[in-house]
Amino acid sequence: IDGPRDKLIKMLVEGDDALVHQLKVVSIVGFGGLGKTTLANEVCRKLEGQFKYQAFVSVSQKPDIKKILRHILSQICWRECISDEAWDEQQLIHTIRQFLKDKRYFIVIDDIWSTSAWRTIKCAFPENNCSSRILTTTRIIAVAKYCCSPHHDNVYEIKPLGAIHSKSLFFKQTFGSEDKCPLHLREVSNAILRKCGGLPLAIITVASLLANKASTKVEWESIQNSIGSALEKDTDMEEIKKILLLSYDDLPYHLKTCLLYLSIFPEDYEIKRDRLIRR
Repeated sequence: IDGPRDKLIKMLVEGDDALVHQLKVVSIVGFGGLGKTTLANEVCRKLEGQFKYQAFVSVSQKPDIKKILRHILSQICWRECISDEAWDEQQLIHTIRQFLKDKRYFIVIDDIWSTSAWRTIKCAFPENNCSSRILTTTRIIAVAKYCCSPHHDNVYEIKPLGAIHSKSLFFKQTFGSEDKCPLHLREVSNAILRKCGGLPLAIITVASLLANKASTKVEWESIQNSIGSALEKDTDMEEIKKILLLSYDDLPYHLKTCLLYLSIFPEDYEIKRDRLIRR
């Protein structure tokens, strides 16, 4: 992840001297399972010391804009400004803009699905010539370009992992390193990796499952045969779901029940610990 992370940081912080102080938006685009959020988190972690005011929020397919804006406000303001639950979008946007108007900030807006969501959220961020930066992630190239408009060269298209990095990730999860993989599992490991198509989510899911299985060729071939082949040629979310389902099917019943309970909460919902314990 170091290479893509460093390239993104360069895109964010470098550029034309005449424009370096202006607000810049950079977008990460790629299909599900490629690690867009992980990459954005790594960029955020690396730039932590360069921006005093930072926020990281997720939008999702059915965004609650007020909740997103309140979340941004709570991250950048700490105790300096407290939002009222009754505030509407315009009041929240105004408060964020006023707070950031003379400050250098770095905001990550993760998982944007529509231009309309971005149109509203971006109103909260003033162009204040303080070298502020915004990083967005999306699966949709048109949305990525819209976020960066008119600077379409600020779009970073994340790619599937190559063979070397796929192997490294897979064997790190299963055996700790590639040289610890038994010889009788080398061929089936390569076959599994081909089916994962370089998708980090698929690789980690399958590798984590295999790490808890017996290191026999029969066991591993069974998992290999359970994975569809669509990911070798294309990025089919249904195939990714099948891979995730393998892990679910392998869970003991009490953990399946627990996972199903968690699934009743909306996407990106903040689940309180006490609520879970009571269950």
